[in-house]
Amino acid sequence: MTATGLFRESVTNMLTLKQRITLSITTFGAWILVFLIGFFAREPLPQPPVAAIQARFDPTRAIEYARVLAQDYPDRVTGSPAAGRATAYLHGEFERLGYQAINQHFGMWLRGERVQGTNVIANEGQANAPNVAIIAHYDGQTTSHQAAEDNASGVGVLLELARVLRDEPHAAGVIFIATDAEEWGMIGARHLSEFLESRHTAAAISIDHLAAGRSPGLALHCMGQFGGYTPLWLRQLVAQSARAQRVAAAGPGPAWEFIERAVEVSSQDQGPLLRAGIPALNLSTLPADRAAKRSRYHTTADVFGDFEPDTFRQLGATVEQAVAAIGKLPSIPSESMGDWAVSSVRGICRVVFQDAVVVCGVCGSVGSWGDGVGGERGGGEECRPLKGTFVLDSRLTPHFVRG
Repeated sequence: MTATGLFRESVTNMLTLKQRITLSITTFGAWILVFLIGFFAREPLPQPPVAAIQARFDPTRAIEYARVLAQDYPDRVTGSPAAGRATAYLHGEFERLGYQAINQHFGMWLRGERVQGTNVIANEGQANAPNVAIIAHYDGQTTSHQAAEDNASGVGVLLELARVLRDEPHAAGVIFIATDAEEWGMIGARHLSEFLESRHTAAAISIDHLAAGRSPGLALHCMGQFGGYTPLWLRQLVAQSARAQRVAAAGPGPAWEFIERAVEVSSQDQGPLLRAGIPALNLSTLPADRAAKRSRYHTTADVFGDFEPDTFRQLGATVEQAVAAIGKLPSIPSESMGDWAVSSVRGICRVVFQDAVVVCGVCGSVGSWGDGVGGERGGGEECRPLKGTFVLDSRLTPHFVRG
């Protein structure tokens, strides 16, 4: 048992049965009070300014790219001859679109054999400006064949965005990357962190899994791989970009975010990038029929067909809008991976600052975009506790800081 645990046990043993019951009831009542205040008094966070653009993304072209990869280059298991052919196709397609494409090779073990994976990078990043990386994995599982939804569809969106953004003026540089070995632990994305850091990458947007059929909207995935979480500014900006393009977008709610931060096991390429400190998130489409999607996932039933142009439009136009919005930011927020704030609350100022939930006395709402307390990282209204600050760390251990 830890020293903290022994201390708690010794204190508890000193209490009478009546005192223990009183303490339990008081503690339970305090948590209920915090929950009720948080639920009924919450206010929406300020939204980052996103001016709607006329998106040029063509969903029919994206679907055709997806068809070619799924049908002409099936069985794209990392290290296989089929994966090598897909790599050559993607490299050639990026160059046909006018980019300088490079292959980033890496070694890995797969099914008891040493194999080579390859990330295909179309580098149009700018030396002295923030760059945005757009990522989609092209490999497939051994149990799949065409791997159309997961993830020829995402590569189709990636290639169409590369076509659209090639001649579109934007302040932020854009780097397009088709990653390998996502299905085996996001290994390709792990090997990208050094490259992206050297290119001053302000944000990375991963595209993974567009479901067949009509989609009611987009899902934002924010979990890091054994560390990190999508910064609030990027979550808010992408969600606002979706709304600007008349697209519904849903991220994790407070309860689910709490679970994700405890688990820290991502299943998409944003995970390793977040662990490396690169702001990143993943976008996918919400399926109209979840049961049907699950039945096709990582099976030979995941074949090209029944893709809706509007589903591709939703995701492609949102990313195109997000790139434009990031380029227009006066500066890239320096929010840490630990920031966690989903709403400002009347009466209780709640800010999560580097994995600590700060709950202070009666005061105003949190600063803009959850940028911290008292302007330590700029932009926040100062929040002055009446007598002190009650802090819950990432293990929910309470601390009280006077002043």
